Amino acid sequence: MSKRLYCSQCLYPQSVCLCHAVQLDENKVKVIVLQHPSESAHAKNTARLLKLGLKHCEIICGESAADFNDIRQRVSQSPQDWAVLYPSQNSLQLSASHPAKSTPACLILLDGTWKKAFKIWQLNPWLHSLTCYQLQIDNPGIYQRKAKWQNSLSTLECCAFALDLFEGLSPTPLSKLLQVRQSKLLSSSALSPENK
Repeated sequence: MSKRLYCSQCLYPQSVCLCHAVQLDENKVKVIVLQHPSESAHAKNTARLLKLGLKHCEIICGESAADFNDIRQRVSQSPQDWAVLYPSQNSLQLSASHPAKSTPACLILLDGTWKKAFKIWQLNPWLHSLTCYQLQIDNPGIYQRKAKWQNSLSTLECCAFALDLFEGLSPTPLSKLLQVRQSKLLSSSALSPENK
């Protein structure tokens, strides 16, 4: 059995390499993704695409507060510059009709299933003191995975819409990257021996 070859740039299997579809965006708001460990190994995780499509993006894998010591220290130095995108009880609506009063320098997203993202939220009370936003988007996302709410979005889609609302960065390049990835995965799946 031959070993699967991976692209050294996008880190996807060469059969589904996405390099040709990457358009690097110069985002002003730095994106920090707190990713649950179970999500990091998931073939369909979309945070990986954010790292390809955004110049200023960092993914930190973990679950408990101890896993995020470095980022906690950075936040504590200037908490007013940070915000979290998460639908908490105290989150502010973020939409075209409810724009943010100020733009954060850094935006934190939680990446995982709803259950895993909630666990990260619960285990990290330091996040609760930051300004928290909840997206109000009418359009359903193009990426379908098990979700708690009908109009749930992937991490990439949430980030793309938030950056559009915060700094006017077009969500199109990230959305196209997600569409290309979806299309390649479907094609790859259709060609696999199990589906023949």
